[in-house]
Amino acid sequence: MRARVDDQVLWAAVRDGLRDPALGSTGQWAAVAEYAAGRGADPSPHRARELAVLLGCDDVVDGALAAASDALRADLGPSAARESLVCWLAEDVETAAPLMGAFTSHDTAIDHADVPVSDTDRARLESWLSAHAGSRVAV
Repeated sequence: MRARVDDQVLWAAVRDGLRDPALGSTGQWAAVAEYAAGRGADPSPHRARELAVLLGCDDVVDGALAAASDALRADLGPSAARESLVCWLAEDVETAAPLMGAFTSHDTAIDHADVPVSDTDRARLESWLSAHAGSRVAV
């Protein structure tokens, strides 16, 4: 699955957004422009190839992501794949910082203190995650 918006489409949206206030504030479109200017080349193909090598997967695009998902659910301990994925998440959050600042009203840091959760909420989360994962998930 690819979820990257083409550069031409992104810049056309910025242009149109800056011309039409009904599409968002100037500050929001400035943040989108800052993001577009700084996001660089799509890292997904490189990441998929790296995951495929780490997990011994032949299907580099969809297969590597599915294999990573299965491996991470099966073993919650440290692994090279987990280390790469956490690193990529940090890179993506840094790249998206202009968007996060313009479109959120809360702290966007991925490193934060543990937040206490009630047993009831934890059980509800486990139930939801288990239903979507297709196997039991413990939190």
